Amino acid sequence: MNLEKFKSLSFKEKLNWIWEYYAVTIVVVIVAVVVCAFLVASMLGVREGQQVDLSVLILDDRMNQESAEGLRSILEENVPGNIEISFYSKSNSEQFQAFVVRTAVDGPDLVIAPQKEMSELAQNEYVADDYVMLDESSFYAKVLDLGAEYSQYEEVCLGVAKRGSNPNNSKIIWERYKQDE
Repeated sequence: MNLEKFKSLSFKEKLNWIWEYYAVTIVVVIVAVVVCAFLVASMLGVREGQQVDLSVLILDDRMNQESAEGLRSILEENVPGNIEISFYSKSNSEQFQAFVVRTAVDGPDLVIAPQKEMSELAQNEYVADDYVMLDESSFYAKVLDLGAEYSQYEEVCLGVAKRGSNPNNSKIIWERYKQDE
């Protein structure tokens, strides 16, 4: 169809002609935009319609759901909002791999892990170099409720992830812990 004939068509006829020739292209573009929007939302931490305000990854065999809820309560005193806590077992190779992948890809805000693993995460630039040891007087030891037994286990560290999506919130927790030291 030449331009003269196209210009002579009514608006409705123009729309029908465009749809007739470009329907597949239009549908593909719309699907691509929706998929891209979904991917961007998932990378920014939007889950189930809620923005995550603080994401914490933990590598510790001692952590369980009850302890995670206790930790959430402590963190909520400093960072109100949606706090996501995920914990993994160091002794389970699949969970350990999942922890490393999430640390590298998801960009959590805070990471709690044994000193050796934290050192490796810092060397790979996933967490800041100035991570700190969490001793038996720390909030973390209180959550685990191990008392004097805490020192019998491998020491863990608290680190701020370099690619976290909420650096201001992780900084609040970091500064609060440094004050309590």
